[in-house]
Amino acid sequence: MERPTATRAILAGFVATVGMGVLTYAAPMMGMPKMDVAAMLGSMASQGMAAPGSGAWWMGMLAHVINGTIIFPLMGVIGSLIGHAAYGALLGGIAGTGVVRASRATSGPHGEIVR
Repeated sequence: MERPTATRAILAGFVATVGMGVLTYAAPMMGMPKMDVAAMLGSMASQGMAAPGSGAWWMGMLAHVINGTIIFPLMGVIGSLIGHAAYGALLGGIAGTGVVRASRATSGPHGEIVR
């Protein structure tokens, strides 16, 4: 398995965004309620729900694609880095305590090795 990279995360986010977009617009054909993500996000820029194809609707679609393609995947990458750093600091703190004690037992006050 290859290591995750930001490029792969962005590509996966784009594929997932397109897939979820298709599913939300096909939802009424499967007996689910109508879900227009672009209209919901575009409603922040208009008075009420944005009409499909309007400027506010396209702004909502752009926000949806940017969130799904760039923002959320990079949050996952950054979250993974922070998690690994915290875990490494925790283990380093636990293991480092024993190493410091052992080194103090074998070295003098000025760092010379005591036998």
